[in-house]
Amino acid sequence: MAYAAIAIEEDDGAKLFGVIDVRARHALISVVTDRRAAAEIVRRDYPEGERAQALEWLGDAAEVADAAALFARRCAQGCRADLASRIGAVVSHAQEGEIEQVTTSRGTIDLYREAEGHWWGIVWRTDELDAERDRASHDLAAIERNAATYRRRAALDEHSE
Repeated sequence: MAYAAIAIEEDDGAKLFGVIDVRARHALISVVTDRRAAAEIVRRDYPEGERAQALEWLGDAAEVADAAALFARRCAQGCRADLASRIGAVVSHAQEGEIEQVTTSRGTIDLYREAEGHWWGIVWRTDELDAERDRASHDLAAIERNAATYRRRAALDEHSE
């Protein structure tokens, strides 16, 4: 909680990324990796007339340097203000499955810990990010297939000339 408070006080989205739960961090890493790979394939192999729309369709995850930057973009001022409004001195806590619900002097916040001895992380859009990770993976596979088709088509066009 203290590290999260420092990151919020410093308005440092990348630092705050380090205190969200491991499931969300891993999902964001996968999303960025797949979207950046897809963008590279689009730039390299898609016909010029198809590139702009395909790149736009990939969204913000294709435009950032890494997962921390994507988190910082998506958890902008309003999101950080919401977290800040709930972080404070711990009043009580209760375990509910994998989630530790912590009541602070300012509100309630959910924490998740992957395994004993690991850091607790703030639960942040886990289900949404899991679904996005799945879509990004499927989209990358489709873009790879499309790119292979575009390359074959280009090779055929070269041979027919």
